[in-house]
Amino acid sequence: MTPFRRYTLLLAGLALLVLAYLALRSSPFVAEVPWIPSALGEWADRNGIFRNTVAFFALGLFAFSLVGRRWPHALALALFATLIEVAQIWIPHRVFDLKDIAASLAGLALAWLLVCLAFRLRAKRPA
Repeated sequence: MTPFRRYTLLLAGLALLVLAYLALRSSPFVAEVPWIPSALGEWADRNGIFRNTVAFFALGLFAFSLVGRRWPHALALALFATLIEVAQIWIPHRVFDLKDIAASLAGLALAWLLVCLAFRLRAKRPA
C-alpha cells in the first residue's frame, strides 16, 4: 500500500469518526461543539435535515474521489449513514427519523454522481 493510499484511508476514517461523533452525541446542536467554527455550527443548527445532505455530500465527494466509487464503497457509506441514524434510537435527547436517512443517502448519491461524471469527463479529455 502506497503512503498516499494510507493517508487517504486515514483521512476517510477520520471523516467517518467526526460524522459519527456529531450524530451520536446526546445533543443535536452542532454549534455547541467547541472545535466547529461558530458560523458553520449555527448554519447546521438552522438547517436541520438538510445538514445531513450537505455533510454526506462532502463525505461522499472525498471518499468516492480518493478511496473509490465502486458499489461496495457506496454501500458501505450508505450502511454507515443508516446505522448512525438508527443508533440515535438509544441516545437520550436524539430522535430517529427516516427523513434524516433519506437526506444522508441523497447527499451520498449526489456526490457519487458528481464524482463519476467528473472522472468520465476527465477520461474523455484529450491528452
